[in-house]
Amino acid sequence: MIVRLAREQDFPGLLGVASVERFGPVRFADELAAAGVSAVLLPDLAVDRAGVWLAAARSAGLHTVNMVWPHSDIDDLARVCAASGGMVYAPATMGTTGTQGPLDPNLSAFVARVRTVTSLPIGVGIGIGVSTPQQAAHVSAFADAVIVGSALIRGMHTAIDTGRDPAMAAGDVAREFADAVHRGIRTPYGPGN
Repeated sequence: MIVRLAREQDFPGLLGVASVERFGPVRFADELAAAGVSAVLLPDLAVDRAGVWLAAARSAGLHTVNMVWPHSDIDDLARVCAASGGMVYAPATMGTTGTQGPLDPNLSAFVARVRTVTSLPIGVGIGIGVSTPQQAAHVSAFADAVIVGSALIRGMHTAIDTGRDPAMAAGDVAREFADAVHRGIRTPYGPGN
């Protein structure tokens, strides 16, 4: 499916280190690039062990999008950002992909701290935290991108459970989030927002 989607549009891939290791970094990067993938997020790859992958990705013309974490000191943030390409990902809250709930109250300060060590765009979410249109609008005030993949997937699951077309449901969710961001619906940050 990734190869088909990548051939149809500029497509970033979310994968794991096991996939890279199974194929081998050079082959993996070359095949993704040949399929039209433009960037890869390997959330379980530590930058200090990423040298072989980073070289293979750069050689194939792929961006490696790395995650930054609020608990990191400024030197670690700088190191992770320096190894990133295309953009940097920041979680909206601590937790696992699909986590719903209030955003980290220090999120805008964290994004501002990341901005001190990189000129790359900063995307917030990655399925970790941004789960409502209001949260997306709030995050859009200080982030360059708002990632709402888990919300789309939840909408698709609900559609399947109710006999609706999941692709149409994903479109509806995407429009709802985009409309909130474009209208600038921003509520004062507080618990649950």
